[in-house]
Amino acid sequence: VIGSILMTVGIGQFSTMTKNNRRAAEVNSFVTSLTLARTEAVKRNSTVSVCTSKTGTSCTLGSDTDSARWELGSIVFVNSDGDSPPVVDGGELVLRIAPPVSGDITVRGTGDFTTAVSYQSNGFPANVPLGGGMFKFCDDRGATSARAVIISSTGRSRLSQDGADA
Repeated sequence: VIGSILMTVGIGQFSTMTKNNRRAAEVNSFVTSLTLARTEAVKRNSTVSVCTSKTGTSCTLGSDTDSARWELGSIVFVNSDGDSPPVVDGGELVLRIAPPVSGDITVRGTGDFTTAVSYQSNGFPANVPLGGGMFKFCDDRGATSARAVIISSTGRSRLSQDGADA
């Protein structure tokens, strides 16, 4: 009896640990894309955008019902002409392709970050409100286990550690 109780508790804790690790990996991968975009924008003295992408070659545009579903994949590209919403035009270099998110994690951008974020040559986001914006990462545990990547109006990213910020 004691063994089965311990085994049940252990399995539950293992499941929680697995979900936490999966979510952390996806958050870290997303922050890597944002950091790359910001760094490359400054380095190249050009606009660099991150957008939702199901294809890995173009942004999923607003008319598509999946355009706000970051978990389906995203790309980082040099947006030479600075178009908004960002569009990968001929000759614009795709720097990173992020594959779809694993598991049952959903990723949603708030406000102007619904489908894209673009960094200007000074490292500041082109489409961020004065207070900043965020991306929320949720799984089947709901808002209490959510995490968020918060982008300040200066372009700096930080992570929230609880659902309160998200």
